[in-house]
Amino acid sequence: MWFVRKAAAQRRMQSHAASGSPSDAGLFFSRPIRYPISMKHHIYLAGPLFTHAERQFMASLRDRLRQLTHVTVTWPGDLFDDAHLASLGPAAKQHIFAGCRDAIHAATHIVAILDGPQVDDGTAWEIGYAYARDIPIIGLRTDFRQAGDTAHSVANAMIECSCVHIYRSADELLAALAG
Repeated sequence: MWFVRKAAAQRRMQSHAASGSPSDAGLFFSRPIRYPISMKHHIYLAGPLFTHAERQFMASLRDRLRQLTHVTVTWPGDLFDDAHLASLGPAAKQHIFAGCRDAIHAATHIVAILDGPQVDDGTAWEIGYAYARDIPIIGLRTDFRQAGDTAHSVANAMIECSCVHIYRSADELLAALAG
């Protein structure tokens, strides 16, 4: 599967518009910057992990992603030990922040869980941070409820437009990443 570097393509289009050169609204789709996911990639798995159900889903998805031979996965649920965080007291939040930020820096892709009436606030921050760093974000929304800003949205416009693609099932996501 080929993934589009949306941010770079959008900046290229804005540059053409600012310089007065012809800008084709279809440029983004017709001539994208692409690269294969089949190369070795490091995925940061972003999503909520505050309930037992969320942790089970995320751990299961992490394990399924790790079965892909060309992928390594970092999941924040593996980065921190609850007992260690408790021992840090008020410093725990800074430790979590720095650990997740550094893991995003090391990633070549973000896979973000977009379920719920609104995307988890930590996940939304991770998406925005990755987008600003030109790290492609691949969304996964298994929630069948309508969300977002328009009748055609699957998530908030800022989240949805930051993603190079949004898959509706884990099986679809895995099949696409497998190539």
